[in-house]
This record gives sequence, C-alpha cells and structure tokens, in this order.
Amino acid sequence: MLPDLLRPGLRVVFVGTSVSTRSAAAGRYYANPTNKFWQLLAATGPAEGRPVSAPLDTTLPQMGLGLTDLVKTRASSSDALLKGSDYDVPAFLSRIEAAAPKVVAFNGGKAADQVARYLGHGRTADGPADWRIGNALVYRLPSSPAAAAIGTGPKMAVWREFGAWVRQHLPPES
Repeated sequence: MLPDLLRPGLRVVFVGTSVSTRSAAAGRYYANPTNKFWQLLAATGPAEGRPVSAPLDTTLPQMGLGLTDLVKTRASSSDALLKGSDYDVPAFLSRIEAAAPKVVAFNGGKAADQVARYLGHGRTADGPADWRIGNALVYRLPSSPAAAAIGTGPKMAVWREFGAWVRQHLPPES
C-alpha cells in the first residue's frame, strides 16, 4: 500500500481508514476524482493557499501536513469490505507517536472509532475528541468520498470549522 507521508513534528496528520483501490493503483493518496479530500483540504486553510492535489501528495510534509491510513495491508474502496484483522491499531499508534504531530485528524468515523475503542473510549462524533494520541489532539472529520452520508456543501462547512479550530489551538509556525 502507500507509504506514510509522515515526519516528526507535523502540525496535522490526516488519517483514512484504508487507501482506495484506485489510489493504490495510482500510487497517490486520494487519487479518485470523486473523492473530495483535496477540495476539502484546500478549504481548511492549513496548506495556506499552496496547491494541493493527488499528484502533489508527497509535498504535504513540507507544509506541516501528513497522510496515513489505519489499514496498511489492504486497499479497499469500501470500509465494509475490511475485516477486523485488517486493523492494526498498535502499529498505527506507533507510527503516530513516532511522528508526534500536534493534531491527528480522522477522515471519517471508521478509523476514528477503531482507534477510540482500542484506547478504551466510546464511538467518536465529528469534531474534537476528548482524548489524545500521545500528545496529539484528535479530531474527527466527515468522510471525504463523494458517496459519504452528507453532501459536499455541509461537509465543506465542517472541514472549514476544522481549519478554524486548528488555527485556534495551534500557534502559527515561526
């Protein structure tokens, strides 16, 4: 599957459940044009107006942003096709703790809920969580695929709220 786009000290790491089959084939995160991740990311503001897209995914760490998935051994365009054994939460936590980001942002609920349960917390709701991963604040965003439960407009509003939340909780980089 795709390599993590992580390095120590990132401001925000976005976490998907698993890479889609289309993204795996393309070798790029969120490569399916029906997935709204790149539009939503641009709207949040952490990229500070710099271009973001699947072909530029490897440039995100230079902007203080990272990408990873909870499931690293299987590509699946649907969470429903994943098995319990696909979720390696301890390995995920190790990768996140090594990178030590300031914020972990889950792109959708499946990965967030898997991690929350493993850490002894209940199901998550969209917005900031009341628990952390290491020292990182945790936030759950509505899932970026176009087929997700809410439409792009409401989803965009929630992702913009996330951008404002990040600016409120993290001092600007110097």
